[in-house]
Amino acid sequence: GDRDGGGFLGLAARTGQTFAQAGISAEGRGLFQVFAPGGASIAVMGQGGPGNAGIFQVANAGGVKATLTTAEGGGGLFQLVSTTGQVTVEAGTLQSGKGHVRVGPFWKCAAVHPATPAMSIGHEDCLVGSLDAK
Repeated sequence: GDRDGGGFLGLAARTGQTFAQAGISAEGRGLFQVFAPGGASIAVMGQGGPGNAGIFQVANAGGVKATLTTAEGGGGLFQLVSTTGQVTVEAGTLQSGKGHVRVGPFWKCAAVHPATPAMSIGHEDCLVGSLDAK
């Protein structure tokens, strides 16, 4: 298909079941998908997230279970999702360059965003790295 309307090249088994697709979405973004028997998308790689970032997601019949992309500040962002769809582990790099890890799903610390301050004292469900080499 053309870039404005999207288009995909599919790879299918002899049965006609499509197991992989490579193409361009209707928004003009590159996309590669892998499908399970029965047609559910179980892995997606493409453009997504803030700006012109890349994204990789792994799923099962219950939905997306892991995402690797870039955060709004430009650093990396990794999320794991429970069987009920809640993010339970999130690790990323803050705009300051500090690493940040949250374990939940009911964490009390702030999300990984460029303006996130250092974690508040007493919240054991979060870790924030140090930029001090001492």
